[in-house]
Amino acid sequence: LTRGTDGLIGIPRPTLAGLDALNISLYERGPFFFLCLVVAILTFLLLEMLARSPFGKTLEGIRDNERRMRALGYPSFRYRLAAFVIAGSIAGIAGSLAAMSNGYATPDLLYWTVSGLALVAVVVGGARSLIGPVLGAFAVLFGQLGLSTYVPRWELILGTLFIAFVLFVPRGLVGLVRRA
Repeated sequence: LTRGTDGLIGIPRPTLAGLDALNISLYERGPFFFLCLVVAILTFLLLEMLARSPFGKTLEGIRDNERRMRALGYPSFRYRLAAFVIAGSIAGIAGSLAAMSNGYATPDLLYWTVSGLALVAVVVGGARSLIGPVLGAFAVLFGQLGLSTYVPRWELILGTLFIAFVLFVPRGLVGLVRRA
């Protein structure tokens, strides 16, 4: 079904009604990039609204002190499960867009270093805000692209920078900006 280690090859990009009339094809890189950008912005805005809602404030309370929230009568397991489902749904959308962008999906996309880079981006950007992981992703991506061009062991430098952030900038880039 999934062709084992070869993965799924030839995944087509979506077609949206009305774009053909405007002579816009999602098979070109530019329009598909802007589709992904719109999806990312809408997702960010949805998460921002969710974070400001009573549901989001309850999740913050559970993150900060779960025992207290349970003592107040909040079913913390249900809230955490709902947050997990929301995060999984967003990851599924991102994964499907990535597969359509590349035209394939292989098990290499599930390798631990991919998840590791995502966690590094969260730590570098700042885990207690929504914009922090976005900034961290840009910093890690541009750091990876810049370092890999000039240094064969770029992972070592990126890992050292990650450790420095954990030790000296625990709130990430967002914490640095807020402190300044």
